[in-house]
Order: sequence, then structure tokens, then C-alpha cells
Amino acid sequence: MLAYLKFMSAPLLLQINPPDLAAFQTWASGPGLPTTTACGLLLLLAFILLIRIFSRRRSTMDFGEADENFFDTFRNSAHVLAIFQDSVEFKGSPHWQVYLAGCRELAFHLIGTDRVEQNFAIRLSAAGRISSSQLKTVQRAMKRAADEIELNFQSVTSPDPKAGSFIRWAGLTLGMAVFAEAVLHHADALFDLPHLIPPALLPIGLSILLSLMVSASAACLLRRTTAAAARLQLFPAELSILIERTFVDHGIHSADLPSVASLGAPAAPSFNLPPSDSSTRHGL
Repeated sequence: MLAYLKFMSAPLLLQINPPDLAAFQTWASGPGLPTTTACGLLLLLAFILLIRIFSRRRSTMDFGEADENFFDTFRNSAHVLAIFQDSVEFKGSPHWQVYLAGCRELAFHLIGTDRVEQNFAIRLSAAGRISSSQLKTVQRAMKRAADEIELNFQSVTSPDPKAGSFIRWAGLTLGMAVFAEAVLHHADALFDLPHLIPPALLPIGLSILLSLMVSASAACLLRRTTAAAARLQLFPAELSILIERTFVDHGIHSADLPSVASLGAPAAPSFNLPPSDSSTRHGL
């Protein structure tokens, strides 16, 4: 019963005797000023890194939204070259840029131009099909575009993998600086080490906590960007299958080669005459 009364009267005691904030302010503005400054710098550094990570995540989401708009139109198009034929653009879509590179190469092999010009639809309907070797050229163009776009995508969206370790090293450096400052300003520092070490450990502990938070955010963003880059590399294969179904001629055509018999029997060289007078020379 006595313990229950003490527990219920605790808020009343806190109201009667509030925490000594003046002592904390005195410590923070005096001996604890280096520690407070170091912790403030670490918080500012972590805030800047998190803002950078969130901005890159926002860019990743914008690219994803542009890709969704492109795929919605692409899936409902009449044929592979429909979007290219209508000159519809999807700015900010990495998959659309790969599609554009493949369509330009395909159009060049079909009608001799990689641009949408006048009567493009009529010329496309009258065009034949491409061969398997020409399809390989289209595939190389899409693969090269996908590689270049992936590099640009990763440079814009990937987080800094060393952000967490940078905060930890900064916390360790600031903690050592706080400890050194305390030792230099205390004449009896050797006898007062138990009071000097905790203020130096505070920035180190805070840096570890902040580094974990920054590393978790960076890892989440890295998984998102890696998945997006993998999907981008798979898109040329999907587009190649659609092109092969519609625009590739898989028929086997035998080439008309000249008959060997029509060339006649070869004349044996004469070793009694010089090359200029040989019968083989006259036969040519």
C-alpha cells in the first residue's frame, strides 16, 4: 500500500520539485559546451545525409511513375512501333529511352530512316521484314542504351555507401577532440578522469545511433535502385521478343550460287614455260 501511494504521488512531487534545469544549462554552456557542439554537428551531418537520401528516393519514385505511364501506353498500343510512330514522349522514363533506341534501329532496317517522317505509317505498312542478323543489330542497340541509361540512373539515385561509416568516424574524431579539450583545461585531469570520459563518449554513442539510422535508409534505397536497374536490363529481352514475332522473317532462303561445272576443267600449269606464257595465264 505504501509503495502504491509513492507511485501515485510521483507526478505531484515532480510538480512541486521540478528538475534542476538551471544546472543542466550551466553545464551545457560551460564544461559541456564542447560536447553539446559536437553532438549538434553530428545531428546536422546526419540531417544533411538523410535529406540527400530522401531526395534520391524521390528521384527514384519519379522515374518509376514515368515508367508506369510508359508501360500503360505501351501495353495498349497496336504494335511495337506505335508509340514511336505517334511521336509520344515520356520524359524521365528510362524504359522509354531504351524503347526509343530500339525503335530507331528497327525503323532504319525496315524503311531506311530512324526518324518519323512524312508517310511513315504508309512506308511501314509496305515494308517487308528484317532478317535475324538485322535483329541482332537492334538487340545490340537496345543493350547499349540500357547499359548507358543504367549508369546514369545509378549515379542519380544510388546512395553513398560510406555515409554511415563517415558519421561514425566523425563521432570518434569529435569525441577525441572533446576529451583532449577537457584534459587541456583541467589541471588535475589525471585525478578527474571518471568525470572527463563520459562527455567524450556521448558524441561517439550518438554517432553510432545516427549511423545506424542513415545506413538503414541508404540500404532501403539501394534495394529499390538495384531492383529498378535489374528490370531495366531485362526490358531489351522483352522488347526483342515482341519485335521478333512481328518484324523478323524466319524463312530459310537458299542463295543462288554459280555452278562449279560451268567453270570448266582447270588447266594444269606448265613447268616448261614461264608464268607469262603458261596456259593458265591465257585461260584467265
